[in-house]
Amino acid sequence: MSLSDEQNRLFDRFVYHLADGARPTRDTFLAFGSLGQLYRLMPSLQANKPDWAPELREALNVRYAERWKKQRAGIVRGTPGLKAKLSVPADQIPKAWQRAIKEMTLARVQVDRGVLTIDDRVPPSRKVIAKLEYTVRQLAFAATDAGLKPALNMQCVRAFLLASKSRKTRPVTRRSRLKELMTFAQWLDEAAHEGIINAMRRHANQLARLAGRQRKRKEDWLIQNPIEVVDCWMIAEEMLQEALAAPSGSNARLDLALDALAIALAINVPLRIGDLHRLQIGNHLTRSFETSTWTIALRCEKMGNEYAAEMWPELTPFIDAVVLAGRPDTVLATRLREVDSQFLFSKHGRKFSELWISKVWYRHIGTGEHIIRTLWHEEALDDADTWMSLVLCGQEGGSRTARHYQVKQQKRLAGKRAKSLMQAARSRRRS
Repeated sequence: MSLSDEQNRLFDRFVYHLADGARPTRDTFLAFGSLGQLYRLMPSLQANKPDWAPELREALNVRYAERWKKQRAGIVRGTPGLKAKLSVPADQIPKAWQRAIKEMTLARVQVDRGVLTIDDRVPPSRKVIAKLEYTVRQLAFAATDAGLKPALNMQCVRAFLLASKSRKTRPVTRRSRLKELMTFAQWLDEAAHEGIINAMRRHANQLARLAGRQRKRKEDWLIQNPIEVVDCWMIAEEMLQEALAAPSGSNARLDLALDALAIALAINVPLRIGDLHRLQIGNHLTRSFETSTWTIALRCEKMGNEYAAEMWPELTPFIDAVVLAGRPDTVLATRLREVDSQFLFSKHGRKFSELWISKVWYRHIGTGEHIIRTLWHEEALDDADTWMSLVLCGQEGGSRTARHYQVKQQKRLAGKRAKSLMQAARSRRRS
C-alpha cells in the first residue's frame, strides 16, 4: 500500500509526539489529535507499526462515541419500541401477581448474595423469573382477549394454551410455559392452588407425550442439512486464518476472530448460549503459560451444576486472538491483566447479547449454537461416547436430558445387536 506525503508526514508527527519510542496507549493517541487526525493516521500506522493499530482503534472508538454523544445532545427520545401484541404491560397484571414477582426477584437477589432468609420458598433463577413474568403477562392478555378476568384458574390457562396453539407453537413450548405457571402458583400459595397445579401438571404430561412423538426443529434441520462436528471446526479455522490476515487494528479482524471463537469454543465447550455469553476472562477463563492452554470453571445457569475443564490446546489460538485483538504475542501477559474480569464476547468494552452467539452460528453454519450439543450426541457410538457427550455438554447429572440420550444410545445398540443376531441366524439356516 503506497502512502501519500501527507500520510507520511502525519506518521512522522506522531512518532515525534511519542518522543520516548515506548509502545503507545489509547490515551497517547487521544492526546495526539482529533477524530479526523486519528482516522487519517490509521493507514500509515498499519503500514509502519501495525502492532500499534489496536490502541489507535480503541482511541478512534472513544472519539466516535464523543461525536455521537455530541450529536445526540438535546434530542428528545421518542416513544419506545412497538407495543406488545401478545402480552399486557407488567403493571397491568393483577396486583397480587406483581407483588409475588417482586418478592421472588428480591429473594433471588438475597440467595445469590448468600444471605440466609426465613422464607422456606426457594426462588427460581433470574432468567426463569424473567420468563415467568412474561408468561403471566401473556396469560393475562389471553384471558382478557377471551372475555375473562385474569386469574390463575384453568379457564384462563385454557384460553392461554389455545391462543398459544393458534400461533402454531410446539407442544414442548406450551409445556415449558405450563411449568412456569406451575412454579408461579407454587410461589403464590401451593396449598391454595393445589387444584390448578395438579390440572396443569396433567396437561403438561399430555403435552410431553405429544412432544415425544415430534422431532425437534434442530433435528429436522439436520436431516435437511447433514453436517458433522469436524465440518464446524474447519469453518472456524478458516475464519481464524482470515482474521489473522486482516489488517491489525481493523474492525474486520476483530469481528472475524470473535465469530471464529464463537464457533470453536462452542465445539470444545458445548454449553448453552446462556452460559457461554457470560464468560469472563480471569474469572471463568484462565490461561496457563506453562501448558499454553485455557481452563474454564463456572456454575451452569440452568441446572446449577459446576462445569470445569481444561480446554483443547487447539482452542488456544482462538481465545488468544480475541484477547490480543491484533497486538503481538509478546504483550499477552500484559493484555491479560488489562482485560481481567472483562466479558470474552464483547467488543471495545461492550458486551454482546445472549443471542449473539447463536446469530454467529446461523450466519456461518445455518442454524443456532445449540445444534452442536445434538451433533456431539450424534457422534456417540457406544456408552463411553454417550458419557463423553454428556460431560462435554454439562449434562452428566441425573437430568431428564441425560437419561434421554442414554436410553437413545441403548436403543441404538440394541438395534445393532438384534440385527447381528438375525444375520447370524440366517447364516446358520443357510448353511
